[in-house]
Formats: sequence, structure tokens, C-alpha cells
Amino acid sequence: FYHWSAGGPGIQIEKSAGVMDDVEIYNNTIHNTYCPGIWLFNYDTSSATRDKAKNVYIHHNIFYDTGTNPSITWVGGIITGGFEDTVIENNVFDGVYHAAIANMYINSYTPGYVPEGDGFTTIVRNNIIVNTKLRTKSPSGTGYGIINYLPKTHSFVLENNCLYNNSAGNYKNCKSTTDIYVNPLFADPKNHDCHLQSVSGRWNGKTWVKDKVSSPCIDAGYAYSNYSNEPEDNGNRINIGRYGNTIYASLSGVSEVNDAPIMKPISEVTVKTGENMSILVKASDEDGDSLTYSASVLPAGVSFNESSGLFNWRPVNDQEGTYTISFKVSDGKLNDSEVAKINVILNLSGEIYNNRIREASPEDVFPDKTYLDVGGISSVGRYRDFVWFNVSEYTNSTEISSATLSLFWYYPSGIRPNDTVI
Repeated sequence: FYHWSAGGPGIQIEKSAGVMDDVEIYNNTIHNTYCPGIWLFNYDTSSATRDKAKNVYIHHNIFYDTGTNPSITWVGGIITGGFEDTVIENNVFDGVYHAAIANMYINSYTPGYVPEGDGFTTIVRNNIIVNTKLRTKSPSGTGYGIINYLPKTHSFVLENNCLYNNSAGNYKNCKSTTDIYVNPLFADPKNHDCHLQSVSGRWNGKTWVKDKVSSPCIDAGYAYSNYSNEPEDNGNRINIGRYGNTIYASLSGVSEVNDAPIMKPISEVTVKTGENMSILVKASDEDGDSLTYSASVLPAGVSFNESSGLFNWRPVNDQEGTYTISFKVSDGKLNDSEVAKINVILNLSGEIYNNRIREASPEDVFPDKTYLDVGGISSVGRYRDFVWFNVSEYTNSTEISSATLSLFWYYPSGIRPNDTVI
């Protein structure tokens, strides 16, 4: 039974007289309680029985949204006072008010008996404490994961708990050297499924499933806790949280390491126009993953096979120059890349026509005289002539890659002007 405006603790262990030793509370889901989820309170003053409140063992429970009462301060997950050698382990506390666990008395009660040594000791281990909220009444100083309001008479021993996203912080008047502070990665926190995600296997209520990530709480519990009930592979260490050392503990194993493919360097290539060239882009992958290749913007005429990495090209005239092409290989998750430098040069290995204009088309060259005059004579005037080159008869080629014009200078007989220049 629960209601926001009525009720009491989910479970109350109250000692006023007699013996209240060796109590075990386990396998419960306690939520939306008006008062604490569990309340331990000892106000026995009898010298004969006042020390008979010890060895309470609270384990493998889930608490969420407990402590909704807006009118009292002693709300939370577990509130304890006056109990000795209490062990709280492998529980989950999610979104409780005030504190997940607190040492406190109500109404300024002062115990008449305190055990010798370190007083009332509570061991808190292998628990997950997340999203603790401020209590409604007197919220200042609340919202911690664990609070000790009674440091003179009570103490906590904190071992291998996971605390995360608690509104005010993790501790008040207590500390730990072995707790972790990470997202526990519950399977479905919105629906209070507190199984831990695992790439090796997680129980979903019907069968074992695998996740993409593994919870940091797997194999992170107290080194001396029993883990024998966890299924193999259990990493030989208990899990933190509700299902540690149970048959439903998430399996050990870390996220599979994916090695990136490695592309081999590509040597610089020089090719002539009109000639074929090929580059086989090669890469290796330690995991044996299927690889795909891609390339940056490719020149016209290139063919590239993304499966084999084969690059083919026959550059043509006007494509002379240096090309820098980036090739990339991917295994679907990671990639590598290399840059290829391709130099395209003009192909001069074809037929070279030497002085063929005069031989092939003599009727079009110097048809009226055997030489060409340039310059001028003072009594005649200045003059010049034109030379036209007709290459239409060279039908076995579509382009002229180069041409050489040879000029031979000589002086005709007779007087010549002094300013003749060529």
C-alpha cells in the first residue's frame, strides 16, 4: 500500500524492548512510500536488552521514489538509528527523497546507550545510488546519496558502491575510497529495470540479450563478496547492484574492441596522356571486417571500384597537371586514409612531323617566291608578308601536340638597309 499523503515506512523494524537481532530483508521492490522505504529505530533503554538490536541484513532490494511525505524530515530510502552491525548491500536506490541511506533519529532523540569503540556501525557495499532528490520539508542540506547526522555515535563503512547524479552530492559526514561515480547503465531506468547492460549478456525477464555497451558496475563489487551464484562468465567478482551474486547477474566482458583498418601507402604515379594507369588501393583489417573504399572528387574519365579499391584512368590531352586524390577505407565504424599524387604529362612519343608543311602542301607555302621579305627599303617603303599553315591534310591525327618553326636568315645580294632586324 502506498499513497503520497498517508501511510508509513515500507518496512519498519522498531525496537523498544526484547531482542531484535538477526533480521534479514531481501528481494523487495519498495517505492512511493510516505515515510522511509525501511526504518530501523532502537529506543530500548533497558540495560538487559538495549544491545539486542544488531545484525540486520538488507540486500537485493530496489527502492525508488520513497519518502514522499511533505511534513516530516525522516524520509528516504533506509533510515537507521541505534542498530549495530547493520549490512546494506546489493540494493538499488533510484530517485528517493532526502537520502538513500541516513543515520538519524527523529524528534532530536538521544540514545541512552552507545556500543563501545566506533559506536553503531553500518556497512554499505555494492549498492547503486542514483538521482537522490531533496526532501520536501526543510530541503536544505538534503539530496545526498548517504548522510550521517550522528557522527558522534554512528559511522558508515562504505565499500564499492556506485553513486551517480545525486542532486546535492554523494556524501555528508562520511566518505569512501572504493566507491565509483559513473552511470550504472541500467537496462531500462524509466521502467525501473535495474539489470546492467552487457555486451556479453543481460537477462531481460525472458531470455538473455546482448547490449552495445557494458555497465561499469559489472565485476566492480567488493573483492571479498561471494559471486558464486552469478552465471559464467562472471569475471570471478560480484557485480554492483540488485542482481549481483544472483542467477540474473549480467555477464562479464567488455565492449568488443574494433581495430581500425590500415591502408597501405600509395606511391606517387606519373602517367602520359593517352596511356592507361591503375592504382590498387590496399588495406588490412586485424578483425577481418569487410572493407569498403571511397575516394575524393575524381577527374573525368576515372573508374573506381569501391569493393576492390581498383582505380583506373586514361587521361586525355588537356588533363595535364598534378592531381591529389584522397582514398579512404572503412570497416563500417572506423576508417583510415591515404593520399595519392598523380602527375599527368603530355605524351610526346607519337609521330613527329619535321618540316612537313613544305613537303605536304608546297602549293600553300611561298607560292609566288622562294623567300619572304620583311623590313623595308627607303625608296620603296615598309612591307611585310604573312605565312599561313594548312594542316588539314594530316588526317591520321586529330591534334597537334607541338610544332617547331625554323627560321633561316640570310642577306640577299646588293645593298641592304642598316636597320634590318629579325
